[in-house]
Amino acid sequence: MKRMFFYLSILACLIILTSCKSVGGGAVYNTSAVFGGYAFIDYDVGQTNVGYIFGNAETGVSNTLNITQLGKLLFSINDAIYIFPQLGPEITFNESESFLNNVLFRAGLGIDIPLNNKLFLRGEGLYGINVGRLLFNNDEGHPNNLSIRLAFGYQINDRKTLQEDIAEELRAREMAMSSVIHDFYMPDFDQNYFDQNSFMLVRWTQNVYANNILRGTIISKIDGEAASKYFYSRPTDYLEYEVGIRAEWYSFPPGLHAIELNYRDEQGNNREIIEITAAGTVILYFEPGKAYQLLATPVGDKIQIRLVETLNLKGIRE
Repeated sequence: MKRMFFYLSILACLIILTSCKSVGGGAVYNTSAVFGGYAFIDYDVGQTNVGYIFGNAETGVSNTLNITQLGKLLFSINDAIYIFPQLGPEITFNESESFLNNVLFRAGLGIDIPLNNKLFLRGEGLYGINVGRLLFNNDEGHPNNLSIRLAFGYQINDRKTLQEDIAEELRAREMAMSSVIHDFYMPDFDQNYFDQNSFMLVRWTQNVYANNILRGTIISKIDGEAASKYFYSRPTDYLEYEVGIRAEWYSFPPGLHAIELNYRDEQGNNREIIEITAAGTVILYFEPGKAYQLLATPVGDKIQIRLVETLNLKGIRE
């Protein structure tokens, strides 16, 4: 039974390798006066360790192979150092005939400190409780202990914090909803008015189900006048509105126009806020009878502004 579980654990590790974010290895010390080493594999929401510890006759611990499966949440301190609470079981082999006496339930905290773009130093402290000893009140298997681990790691893929995952999900929803821009609302479609004017769509995101995410561009003035003077309509797609996407159309005569805008990209949760802000005026050229979307993208310490023709509105309300 134990051998089968061992092979299944190895298979699970191989599967995890296909989605791993980083790998590494280092030394282990625990309060049972046992030294050893381990290798780890990181992935989206967890970590798998395979280790070997050398026994100590005084504490009754023998040489032991172990596999630890930990769930964790990643938090960034300053966009470089990461901390992560951890929780999960550790399976030891050749310790006891009772399976539960071979299981330690561990919980603790880890920290990653970058050395360069790919290498990092990892420290972990995990306290383990022997499940069999807790349930059966015996002294078989590995005793309860605090495990201190120090390792070097190599980052394969970019890691993401919890707030970055939320922001990525929100932006994916925003991209998925971009195809519904075509619900441009003209209650009384006027072909002549359309042909003689230009239209600009401005979108921003205010998440309605996660804390403090606001992203996009808001127009304050057009040609020195309040933007509200040129306000035309709002798209009517309520699904967009439900996921927090706001949008407004503006219309004005074709030609060059000075657009005064404010850009903001705020991400985070109650623990951390990452904010990018910018304000300024851009001069843009608009052709008659065309609709554009105003896009703003952070590039280094600047914001790149561009117009993208979204659709030809002639066929929408015929």
